[in-house]
Amino acid sequence: MNDNANTFLKYIALFSLIGGVGLITSSLNIFFTQAATTQPASAILAVDRPYDFSDSDIVAKAAYVFDINEGKALFKKNAEAQLPLASIAKIPVALLAKKYLSPEEMLTITPYALTPEGDWGLTIGDSWKVSDLIDYTLMTSSNDGAAALAEKIEEVSGEEVVTLLNNQASAMGLQQTYFLNETGLDSNIAFSGVYGSAQDVGTLFAQAYITAPDTLIATAISERTYYSGEGLEYKAKNTNKAIGELPGLVFGKTGFTDLAGGNLAVVTESEPGHPFVIVVLGSTIEDRFNDVVKLTRATLRTPAK
Repeated sequence: MNDNANTFLKYIALFSLIGGVGLITSSLNIFFTQAATTQPASAILAVDRPYDFSDSDIVAKAAYVFDINEGKALFKKNAEAQLPLASIAKIPVALLAKKYLSPEEMLTITPYALTPEGDWGLTIGDSWKVSDLIDYTLMTSSNDGAAALAEKIEEVSGEEVVTLLNNQASAMGLQQTYFLNETGLDSNIAFSGVYGSAQDVGTLFAQAYITAPDTLIATAISERTYYSGEGLEYKAKNTNKAIGELPGLVFGKTGFTDLAGGNLAVVTESEPGHPFVIVVLGSTIEDRFNDVVKLTRATLRTPAK
């Protein structure tokens, strides 16, 4: 880590003690704004010559690689284009859960939580520790889990979760991001449940790395078994099939809907304390993994197997 990065992270730590998340996000927004490279939405840009992305032929409509320590974009492809984010929306939900709910608090699954599309085996009346439900939701991309967390957040905050999500996005400086629901599911055949850009997702993940990495760490695990308060067993299998090919993975999130196509965003480290965000949007359900692996190899300078 260079001296500038050290100074920046110390600055963030100091402000977190003094002023909390609001000052953190404000400081980060200034930092990212100063570091950003303005490019046309259609541009593909390799801005740091030691990194060679020439062989990173990807299927995704948009991509973004960002060095968090340096505050520098290393690669852009349509990075500012507004696209459906699908289940990447569940990362902001987890951040809201961290803000409003206690990790050890027990949450009861209601009929409402099971209304979204898909079935993840959750049972009405079953109780979950909040931290476990966050992990399970992110690992399996459970729409029911996201709905259950959202319902509890609304109960505690007294506000609609979509309002909170949009306020959070605005506070983070995510200019292309807008939520219509908490799951990321398509609202109908024409509209996605959440929109954003690859660059916005990069900013989101960078801020999450600095402020709440422990909340998302389960997404770097392939499989884990969870138990509800009633002792029911739930086996979680990560939706990220590329875990074994992403050295230094800290956390990540998949997303897929008919409108979004295949999305994947990760934070990985070239060495402890040197993180990079890698985002692909609008790929296919399988090619999203190949796309991120290619960009990761170029970023970390590791050869193909």
